Amino acid sequence: MKLLNYHPFGQGNEHLVMLHGFAMDSCFLAPCAKQLSQHYQVHLFDLPGFGQNEAQILENNLARLAEQLLQFMPPKAIWMGWSLGGLITTWIAIHHPERVKAVINVSSSPCFIAQPNWPGIPESELLKFAQNLKEDYTKTLNQFLALQLYQIPSHQFWIQSVKHAFKQQKKIAAQTLDAGLYLLASTDLRKKIQSIQRPCLYLFGEKDRLVPSEIASKITSSQIQTCIIPQASHLPFLSHPEIFICTLQNFLNLSS
Repeated sequence: MKLLNYHPFGQGNEHLVMLHGFAMDSCFLAPCAKQLSQHYQVHLFDLPGFGQNEAQILENNLARLAEQLLQFMPPKAIWMGWSLGGLITTWIAIHHPERVKAVINVSSSPCFIAQPNWPGIPESELLKFAQNLKEDYTKTLNQFLALQLYQIPSHQFWIQSVKHAFKQQKKIAAQTLDAGLYLLASTDLRKKIQSIQRPCLYLFGEKDRLVPSEIASKITSSQIQTCIIPQASHLPFLSHPEIFICTLQNFLNLSS
């Protein structure tokens, strides 16, 4: 596989790999990546099936997808995964610890679907969201982003960043949506995260309806820290960029 439009950038000796989430490509992470590039060599790219890599196939198997991505990544890196991207970074931390210095999972969960005594999104809602994306991608994504905007106080940087990223989005093929949906709906890493050997941070938005912040109290591994950003939703790196960057840097300074 050839990753298109993939050019590491930034300063510093450490590598930072940033993986985006379901139904949205790396454009949403770009403002955050630009800030972090002042301190790290940033590896920001579209996952297979998304954005500039829309011609590629998104694997619906985490083991194969991880192996596919590791071919292109540095020998050892800090891995940051947003939403679906967090499942990939978690898998790599569990099964390829030699490639990982630290893990940061943003608005992500080891198990996205609600279970007994586990907060999450009802599977029926996730299926409906995916179907709406297939029927009218632009309208559905616009409604989703409007919900994020509604949940927090107006912030000019946030609004402009979201609008800019939204305009750059390409419609995602049904095959890619199906693969991403399968990964979200079928993956449960709750027990396996106990074996993570590297420093790990789970960062939640207080008002996130997709990944409830209550998950923070359910994660008890000694290697995993949790943090909840007040008033933030599913895109805290855009809605609360200063707090977000500060939280990441404090975590990485402590884990280095």
